[in-house]
Amino acid sequence: MVPLPRWQPVARPRLLGLLDQGTRGPLTLLAAPAGYGKTLLLTSWAAGAGPPGPVAWVRAGPDDHPPQFWAQVLAALREAEVASPDGPLAGLRPPAEIGDGFLRAFAGGLFELRRPLVLIVDDLHEAAGQAVEGQLRFLLRQAPPQLRLVVATRADPALHLHRLRVAGRLGEIREADLAFTLEEAAALLADQGVELSGGELETLWRRTEGWAAGLRLAALSLRGHPQPGRFVADLAGDDRAIAGYLVEEVLAAQPPELRAFLLRTAVADRLCGDLADALTGGSDGARVLARLEREHVFTSAAGPDRTWYRYHPLFAELLRAELRYAQPDELPGLHHRAAAWFAGNRRPVEAVRHALAGGDADQAAGLLAAGWAPILADGRAAVLADLVLRLPGERVRASPELAVVAALSRLALGELEEADAWLGVAAAAEPRFAAEAAAGGAGGPRSPGPPPRRTGAALGLARLFRARLVGDVAEAGPGARLHREATRGAAGAWGGHGDDQRTLAAGLLGAAQLWSGQLEEAAATLERARADADRTGRRPLAVGATANLALLEAVRGRLGRAGELGRLAAEQARRGDWPADSRLVCADLAMAVVAYHRDDLDAASAALDRATRAAVAGDRPVRLTAAVLRARMAAGPGRAGAAGALARLEAALAATGGRPPRLLAAAAMAARAKLLAATGDEEAAVAALAGSGGTPSPVETVALARFQIARGDPAAALRTLAPVLAVVAGGAPPELPLAVEASLLDAMANQELADHAAALGALRRALDLAAPERYYRVFVEGGMPVRLLLADHLHRDTAHHLLVAALLERFRAAAGRDGPPGGRPAARPALVVPLSEREQVVLRYLSSRLSASEIADELYVSLNTVKTHIKSIYRKLDTNRRWDAVKRARQLQLL
Repeated sequence: MVPLPRWQPVARPRLLGLLDQGTRGPLTLLAAPAGYGKTLLLTSWAAGAGPPGPVAWVRAGPDDHPPQFWAQVLAALREAEVASPDGPLAGLRPPAEIGDGFLRAFAGGLFELRRPLVLIVDDLHEAAGQAVEGQLRFLLRQAPPQLRLVVATRADPALHLHRLRVAGRLGEIREADLAFTLEEAAALLADQGVELSGGELETLWRRTEGWAAGLRLAALSLRGHPQPGRFVADLAGDDRAIAGYLVEEVLAAQPPELRAFLLRTAVADRLCGDLADALTGGSDGARVLARLEREHVFTSAAGPDRTWYRYHPLFAELLRAELRYAQPDELPGLHHRAAAWFAGNRRPVEAVRHALAGGDADQAAGLLAAGWAPILADGRAAVLADLVLRLPGERVRASPELAVVAALSRLALGELEEADAWLGVAAAAEPRFAAEAAAGGAGGPRSPGPPPRRTGAALGLARLFRARLVGDVAEAGPGARLHREATRGAAGAWGGHGDDQRTLAAGLLGAAQLWSGQLEEAAATLERARADADRTGRRPLAVGATANLALLEAVRGRLGRAGELGRLAAEQARRGDWPADSRLVCADLAMAVVAYHRDDLDAASAALDRATRAAVAGDRPVRLTAAVLRARMAAGPGRAGAAGALARLEAALAATGGRPPRLLAAAAMAARAKLLAATGDEEAAVAALAGSGGTPSPVETVALARFQIARGDPAAALRTLAPVLAVVAGGAPPELPLAVEASLLDAMANQELADHAAALGALRRALDLAAPERYYRVFVEGGMPVRLLLADHLHRDTAHHLLVAALLERFRAAAGRDGPPGGRPAARPALVVPLSEREQVVLRYLSSRLSASEIADELYVSLNTVKTHIKSIYRKLDTNRRWDAVKRARQLQLL
């Protein structure tokens, strides 16, 4: 008889559907540990409309030898009324020894069934011996399609599962399927009258990993509990209800040697065969772990090669509680063995954690001092900081090496003040390198002697980290030398972690060189760091180097290459299992620069948001870069928020202590001047550029020329631009964006001076430089003067026709959207009929002193054509005189 459910089950249609689908074939297997709801699922399914035919239910027991088992099967068939009274199954009786003859007779009787028969065998793992499984295997080979066998078990039976799986004749419902989803867990708790907040419910679900019995036992304990949130937070395998269930249903069922194995190996969160052997002193750990998984003793394999295993969290905590209670003296030794094994297999985090769990601070300190480099190389700075905090404070303060490691962990998190404090502790603990820590190595006073090599290597990296965070290569050089000298010839003395240190050093030095404006040196160093990271498999370091290279190419103006490297870094990060946001900061900055130059300001803003969210707190160069780029966007035509952008830029500059990274210093001053002009303070803008002292940089020079044009002094702008244009004409511009802007300003200034041939030549040069990388923004920011230049170019020159057409389309699209910088679009009268592109060119000439005949000569058209355009302009502007037309055009912002 099909048993009735012991309680009203939660509706789980996805599992009922799996049973419906599975029973279309000969065998359906439900295999999972105790308490996963196998029996409850089968009873609710059998009582519904899912089975394809009558259901015969058999529950195996420990006393079920083959004759008793088959007697139960025959009785279940009679009870299900599937065999006719005079058929072969009616008179069949199991003999004392079950042989092939009985099984063939049984299979032959099934052939007479006119409907499918569902034979459910529950708890097959309880059947005595393996004979019953062998007989079921024989039956599956001989039985007709009418038989649909459904087996529920805690251990995979020997039923040729692989063969059936390959043939597509096996339906499987396993632990992962039976585990409750978050929604199903909520329904189960609601049925028990338990109310939890969303966060508490998710915590309970994750803690139990959807284990049905664990959820139900927790629900029983939660009913009426005064502090349900506290119960959920403290839930562990030693909770009385859960522990009792696991001990009775799982642990007590294991033989003594297996119980001992489980207790000793439970100290580790993850296990492989070698680690199990190290903990137990045995030699068959891999075989035992595979057996535990196969028998569903709350053990699951992980990873592509399935050589690592883990116990269910609640089961693991029960085992640890049992070990603490029954064999407390063994715990320190087990943790010591685990620590030694993990250290020997280059897993320093697990090694230090086990040493700490075993109460051995000396072992933990030694392991951390030797193994910090791979932790940083894996992008786990927060983990390193946590491990340092878990060491006794006096132990860290007394060890110069550990104090420097503490400083490294804080530097990697961007916490400069805390890092400097730890470096001070290290200097106080070891006078031999106090000068190195405080004054910068070769440039500081001589110390009594060199620091110990391992400590010196860590100190060198700390100096490199500082240089990266402040963007100053002057501090990076001594750090790199100190690290290089400390690690020279010490390949075998670093526990196999020398490569990690060298790759870290190269990546940090390359980044410091980038922010210091040493682009060629930075490119070579970062390429070396990326190659080393690829060779050693340190993906976080490879992502960081690639992201820095993306930003370097963006600074150079190679937008296409910068975009490729930025996307590559993001793709590499997505494939990792480590926190990648901070590694991608420079890639996001690169993508923002690319989007800005291509006039996609929304994409640029989104990339800047990602970068600033992910940047560590003390990353001054990144925050200043974001502020500079936002300043440029806010200062452009039609953009609002110049005052706010100016405040943010001033704050970012103040954070550098008056020493912005060399790469950004000039760009920050130029952006500040643009924002001052955008807020209406043009005098302060010009003064900011003129008052920087010394020879102005190319960036400041170009910014000053732009202001001179805006203030009506194009001749002064040409004089200002001359040094930059000479470099551009030499064919080796320092930065492509600057060369494009300088050439465009050259065109605008010459146009204002009515030297149209020079203007068109300069425009042609700007387009030549801009076209390969698709620079748009610099043209759009030029406003109407550039628009008219482009329209004139379109009629005079066939070069870059597509780029010019695309730019003019952007002008047209922005015409109704953009207004004065920092404010709302200005209200203005609209033209009933807009001017054509050619009429706009002629209008521009009308504002000069050229006669109609001279305008015709400039445009290489006839005088009659020019007069026709002028008449059309007068008509559309509702005027009849030249200067009235110019005045009206200026009111309409057409000039």
